[in-house]
Amino acid sequence: MIDAVSRVIGTYLANALWEVPVVFVIAIVCCYLLRRTSWAYRHLLWIGALALSALLPLYALRGQTSRKDSQSPSQAQTVQGPNPSKSIDGIRNSFPVKGFSQPIPFHRLVILTFAGLYLLYVLYRLAGLGIALHRTERLRKSARNRPVPDILARVAENCATTWAIHGVSVFSSAVTGSPMTFGFRRPVLILPETILGDVSKEDFAAVVHHELAHIRRGDYLLNVVCYLLHLPISFHPLATLMKARIDETREMACDELAAARSPSRAAYARSLLNFAESICPASRGRFDQALGLFDSNSLEDRVLNLLKPTKLVGAVWSRVLAVVGCGLMVAGCLTIAPFSFQFVHAGFRSDFRSFEGAWEGQFQGRTFVVLNLKEQDGKLVGICTHAIRFEENSQGELTHVDDQSREDEILDARMSGSKLLLTIAHSSDEEKWVRATVELTTRREGEFQLMNPASKDSLSRPWRITRISESFGRNAQ
Repeated sequence: MIDAVSRVIGTYLANALWEVPVVFVIAIVCCYLLRRTSWAYRHLLWIGALALSALLPLYALRGQTSRKDSQSPSQAQTVQGPNPSKSIDGIRNSFPVKGFSQPIPFHRLVILTFAGLYLLYVLYRLAGLGIALHRTERLRKSARNRPVPDILARVAENCATTWAIHGVSVFSSAVTGSPMTFGFRRPVLILPETILGDVSKEDFAAVVHHELAHIRRGDYLLNVVCYLLHLPISFHPLATLMKARIDETREMACDELAAARSPSRAAYARSLLNFAESICPASRGRFDQALGLFDSNSLEDRVLNLLKPTKLVGAVWSRVLAVVGCGLMVAGCLTIAPFSFQFVHAGFRSDFRSFEGAWEGQFQGRTFVVLNLKEQDGKLVGICTHAIRFEENSQGELTHVDDQSREDEILDARMSGSKLLLTIAHSSDEEKWVRATVELTTRREGEFQLMNPASKDSLSRPWRITRISESFGRNAQ
């Protein structure tokens, strides 16, 4: 179990290392297509890029998880394959082999160490999220006793009316140094207490409009979702840069909405500068999940974006370009999905010699399958002694094996990455064959996986086998 988990984590990390940069480049190209659309579309595109970066490496794990049987809850199977009309050479395409996967050999201890460190890192980041949410909740409770002055409260109420947003609470706090909003069911807007006596109505209205834009867009909940998507790949610098682009485009999108409800874009930009001069962003405190006015650290870019002439395309063309851009990004990701790396233990060689010897698998303390393998003239030959009939549950787990067994020959053996692909048949009837894979987990242990004769696409759960002898022999068991 620990080995399987460590290999899954190692495979995920190995594929994330190269897939995240590819997704980042694809997102940049698609974002260029949306350069004349609203910042909201570019914001959604970067969220999609982050989601694809986090989910795409999971595609490489499809071969490392057992597939559930889609038939009856309990079924009996005979170890006897269909009667093929083609030669054995046609069997290669029936194996669940990833044609573009590349095995990465690593020592078992190295994989376990990396997996353990990664899990500790993820737990550390989750703890950071929990602490940030706790601090935010404490700030909310402490700010309830500090309402803003009546004149500013009326300005905030008028601004909320223009957005048709009701039930927003406006408070002040001596802890925060920047306006911020949080909450999605009952949103709260908190303003720094130090600037309430000096701020003008125009500047205050501009700030409130910006924070109400966050509430209208549901940015608080979306920010938590982005944090969780970023979490498994946060070790990657480009993933962090993706998250920064999400924060930046989010603020740009809110500036667009807020400026549209201000006297002019220049007046809104001037209000941002006036507000920035009156506060110290460094005194904001650590409330990572609250959305502040100057979160993205790109005030200069935001002001320049507000002041430069805008030549945006119409709403219809914006949607068309957004769909095209997102479609191209998804298509690009699907193109690279078949290419993957797989972690394998490197305490052994993945060739015929590493599989030589006698292997046995047991069910409830009784041997039900024995493999005797040896290399001969560059080929792997041998015999397989197995129970004639066995039963599995819906999860592919063995529930019963027959006492009767028989001896079959290995007709064909091929290597595919770290797996040994076997074709097994009885010497008296070679047209009736079964297919199986053998994959080593250590020098003396491995997994034997039998193809389900009822479906080419369905597999039984791998059976654990143990090497009982280094030499070939019919009586090894």
